[in-house]
Amino acid sequence: MPKRISLIGMFLSALFVPGLLFAQEGPPLITNLQATIENGYVLVSWDPSFAQNISYYRVYYSNQSILENGGAYDDFEATPGPETTYILQYKPVDQVLYISVLAVDAQNNEGGVFVEEAIVVADETNKDPSGPILQELPNFVPPTQADPSQNMQDFQPPPPNAPANNQWQPDNAPIEQQVEQEPVNQLPEWQATDLGGALHLLFTEVRSPTEVHLILSTRPFVEPADAPQAFSITDSDGNPLHIQSVFIDRENVTVTTDVQTRMKVYEIKLSEPLHGIGGEPLDAVNRQSFFDGHPDGKDEPVLKQIQAPAPPTNEQIMNPDGIQNLRLTTSSTLDGTYSVSARWDVQDPYRNLASYSIRQSRDGGVVFGDAEVVPFTINGLDIPGVTPGKYGLGISVANTLGYSSSEVFVSIDVGPQQA
Repeated sequence: MPKRISLIGMFLSALFVPGLLFAQEGPPLITNLQATIENGYVLVSWDPSFAQNISYYRVYYSNQSILENGGAYDDFEATPGPETTYILQYKPVDQVLYISVLAVDAQNNEGGVFVEEAIVVADETNKDPSGPILQELPNFVPPTQADPSQNMQDFQPPPPNAPANNQWQPDNAPIEQQVEQEPVNQLPEWQATDLGGALHLLFTEVRSPTEVHLILSTRPFVEPADAPQAFSITDSDGNPLHIQSVFIDRENVTVTTDVQTRMKVYEIKLSEPLHGIGGEPLDAVNRQSFFDGHPDGKDEPVLKQIQAPAPPTNEQIMNPDGIQNLRLTTSSTLDGTYSVSARWDVQDPYRNLASYSIRQSRDGGVVFGDAEVVPFTINGLDIPGVTPGKYGLGISVANTLGYSSSEVFVSIDVGPQQA
């Protein structure tokens, strides 16, 4: 099963307290990633990090696109040190190999977002059982600054006029290997998502009961005196979560808060006067998100003592109560779709409930899809890939005797709405 590093996360809003600081934390993103084929090996290079404490780099690879598959990869290899050129030891067995790189600092923190990937293509005419000879894509330029001192003692670079679409062989290679290969179909070079010149909120991670980590599309900026208006966090009941400080390190933002209530749903919002360091305005949509309070946070306060329920009547057993307080929230993703989060409450004093029946509607409740039955052990759903429009959920409860409650339906506007 492929391993995965998240590309896009969820993100929340709260009440901010003064103290906007700029700090150096975590390794930066890797850019100008390139891969070429030299003597049958994959040579990978990238721009050196301007951070001073980089310990080494991890070179991830997969036979499917890492960027287009949510950060999924097959495996990775580590460089011996902070050098920015590496010869991949893995011998691929599939035709196409996708490569991406992350930096690791001296504290073993990894830059956890893939932003570029390089692609190489295997030569299908190669019959060597030890693994296919690879061909580089012609639109990737071989690196000039790298010095691969490790793993390439016998490395012989190609001449400047070597053909881009054919496997280059050194002059001293066996004659049977010096055969011009048929060109392969070119794959399109990966293009970064067009962010429209705006500042986007890309990723949110709750790291502790008092720390929320954000990643933005470019470095944000706000005057310290205006910071309380730029960041806010509230819970699902509308109560503000106090923000103690905000640290900005390039595109990374660390928000320190009061202790969160565990598994409480919070919303984080970015507002003007926050903008990109180059004057980029906040995006109209990707400026807020939702997250659950850290599992190690405090418990929800008990407002009143719960009395033991009275013995059930036959009518109560046969007609279970429906769910309560069904609430829907949305968060956007860079592929143009949205994720819908559904949470609800349920009273089950008689412990005889068995399952939920859930129906989806894409037009606000006019037309529904087929009902899906899920176990009663869950108390929420996250639905990915929802397109803009009027999205709704209808949920009913069934008990162990086969009786069902009335359906509760709630809808929400997803994404920009047409006037």
